Amino acid sequence: MRLDPMVRDYPRFMDELTEVLESPQSRFYLDTSLLMWLVRLSPEARSEFLIWCRNRPDGSVRVPVWAAHELHHHLTGNIVAANIRSAVSETLRQLDDFARLASERADEEDCRKNGFASRQGFVAEVDHTIAKVKQFANVVRSDSKLNAAAEEVIDLVNDFTLETNISEVIDSLRKTGDFRYSHRVPPGFHDLKDKNRFGDVIIWEEIIEDIRVEEFSKRRHCVLISRDDKTDWVSSAPLVSEDNSSKKSNRDIGLDVTRPHPLLVHEFEGRARGGKLYVVHPSLLASALEYTSRRTGTASTVSNWLAAAHRSDLLPRLAVTNLQTPISEATTTASLGEARSAPVPTTSPSADSTQSYPTATELMALPTTDEMNSYMQATPLDQPDVVQRWFGQLSSGEFPPERFGRLLAELSLREPGQWLSRVPSVVEDLRSELSSHSLNGIVLGVTVPVFFDRFGEALRQPRKELGSVVLLLESDTTLYSAFKTLAGYLAAADVELPYMPGTGRRKVPIDVDASDGSLGLKTLRDIRVASESVLADALPEDSPRRLTALMNREEQQRCSGQELFGLLSREYLLPPDLVDTELDKKRFTWAPDAGLVSLDTSSPGGISATVIDEGNDLE
Repeated sequence: MRLDPMVRDYPRFMDELTEVLESPQSRFYLDTSLLMWLVRLSPEARSEFLIWCRNRPDGSVRVPVWAAHELHHHLTGNIVAANIRSAVSETLRQLDDFARLASERADEEDCRKNGFASRQGFVAEVDHTIAKVKQFANVVRSDSKLNAAAEEVIDLVNDFTLETNISEVIDSLRKTGDFRYSHRVPPGFHDLKDKNRFGDVIIWEEIIEDIRVEEFSKRRHCVLISRDDKTDWVSSAPLVSEDNSSKKSNRDIGLDVTRPHPLLVHEFEGRARGGKLYVVHPSLLASALEYTSRRTGTASTVSNWLAAAHRSDLLPRLAVTNLQTPISEATTTASLGEARSAPVPTTSPSADSTQSYPTATELMALPTTDEMNSYMQATPLDQPDVVQRWFGQLSSGEFPPERFGRLLAELSLREPGQWLSRVPSVVEDLRSELSSHSLNGIVLGVTVPVFFDRFGEALRQPRKELGSVVLLLESDTTLYSAFKTLAGYLAAADVELPYMPGTGRRKVPIDVDASDGSLGLKTLRDIRVASESVLADALPEDSPRRLTALMNREEQQRCSGQELFGLLSREYLLPPDLVDTELDKKRFTWAPDAGLVSLDTSSPGGISATVIDEGNDLE
């Protein structure tokens, strides 16, 4: 028996594997975990896998009888659907726990240190993200196509199942099974369930019997395709090398570069007179097939399978150099950061958005007094029922969406602790209930009060806390109509802002001029936001615009670049993901009387020459 090396040569491994995949002497075995995965896989990816199986040389793809038996048990017991529902429910439960923990732990200073504009902005982003995940869950747990998927997999199994005499295998295991299990002889010694503790061994015995050749015959190779992650089948080296100098953890990007357990290889060669043995995950198999396509210059036949088998953020990072070339846009998903920073389309993506909305003056004149009074006069226990009635009226068309949005804005300003961070998640919850036009109307109703007073006149200083939360929604291109309409309102009112929502999500340039100081700190001399200087000096000792006061630092005059950019995002209504953060890890200090000038929609660039903040109320 030969033990595996501690460092695996990945390019060599891939070359050897692809050679076996192309060999006419290779046989491919599908275990239970793989068959179960095929049932829950998307139709496009499953189709590619099934086509690959059927296009192999006749008889080379095989399903052990015991794997077919276990699949039958899972299908008749509806275990696939139950497992999906259970996984989704557990994920959502953990997300709810995280949301509660985030709300409990969120501290204004810590949120700003980590690049969030404020505590409320952080909580709003958490709630919005979780609300979106709950919408994603509706897609993931849908079981409407499971029966059709099961039929396709059953057809495959019926065409490729072995004819093993299972009774002979069972009789043999009555004598040897307990010994194998107790002495950690692979496979199956990690199976803890007594009811099926020898299932893997039966599958292994079927493979040995099917592969066995007579002496002097050409040896056959075996590729077992499995999603079983237990190490009683495989030997996973701690490190992988791509060249002589570069080494990294074997599983740090989900490659699962594994060899069969050495004792399995020994048994395979001795008992079956087998050639090469592989136990591969379908994700690695897809990577190898893609690698072959690129190396030979042929079109990929596994793009959907590849995308489904890997997390989307891992696809561009597959270890082999040939696989590092960009995968076609059809097979990859843009990262969250790329999606959020992409420009807003110049044309509306939805036919709904061609419908008209009220003017800014009409929207701000919409009545909300009766609803606000009913809410404020209700007891805390009854307030959720009041809100639920609004939701019912909104869904039935009795409550105009723009007025509902205005109501959300007023609640957020009146009771920020309860409502401000909830706005994005409320919008997300309503997505499946309303048309695109109505959803955009709600967002417009929430957004306009950030910049306009109750008479429809532009505020000199926008309502920053509500604005920083609302701007989270601008990254959602389905809300294009609301923000495009808002941009029209702002342009008609000659509003100046460092960042103009609805005009395209482009990076906001921030230039920091600082001199080197002691202890690695840089002393701020000037800050420019979109070319406008925002750093003021000689501010009175009690000025709330001093940096020390804005940072809530008392007498400590230092901060990280991340904290500084978070403060600038909050003060000047800049989406945090669009702020240049190249200086995140720098540390800054400032003169004791230094501070920031105010946001001012009537000044050039939206930056005031003064430093006085004004209060804004809806009423």
